[in-house]
Amino acid sequence: MSKTNRINLDPAAPDSLYAGAQKVNQALDETEEQLERLKKEMNVKISNALCLHWMGE
Repeated sequence: MSKTNRINLDPAAPDSLYAGAQKVNQALDETEEQLERLKKEMNVKISNALCLHWMGE
């Protein structure tokens, strides 16, 4: 997974700000993982549809 465009975590930041940044980064990571899963699922479905089309079904 790409970790670009994340909030830089500064240990000197107040606890609430640091914790908030961690939550945002975690949510971005989870969203990115879900997007990758959906892309893979979509590619499988497209491949299956193309196969059925080529088979004439």
